[in-house]
Amino acid sequence: MSLVCIGKIVEKNKVQIPNFVSSVIEDFCAFTQHTPVELARYRDEFRFVEENERKSVVVMCEISNLDKFFTFLNKKYELNIEYPPTHVTMYTLQPNKGIFLTDSADIKNLTEQIASPIKLSLNPNNKK
Repeated sequence: MSLVCIGKIVEKNKVQIPNFVSSVIEDFCAFTQHTPVELARYRDEFRFVEENERKSVVVMCEISNLDKFFTFLNKKYELNIEYPPTHVTMYTLQPNKGIFLTDSADIKNLTEQIASPIKLSLNPNNKK
């Protein structure tokens, strides 16, 4: 699961702020000291993702308080970064080669919804 894809944020938003990457890392560490950022639940939404030769399957999810962090980033750095489509990568065709899904354009252009490939408890705290 990728929470804040700083490199892609810089690339897609053409961020030119000095030391932005290290500042965002520091901001995230400070934010999570007082605000938990945790997997809240899986959604019943699976997607096949394809970018060039890379392929993967993801399940969409909800992450607590991550929206608040993006609101903070946008305010602090005077940006308009879209809240990311939060997901967990379940499978990649190539080892260790996930595909970044950082905004609604990525969902539209790189994914298609598929039927659930597995029986999945949508509550991460459910031990079944």
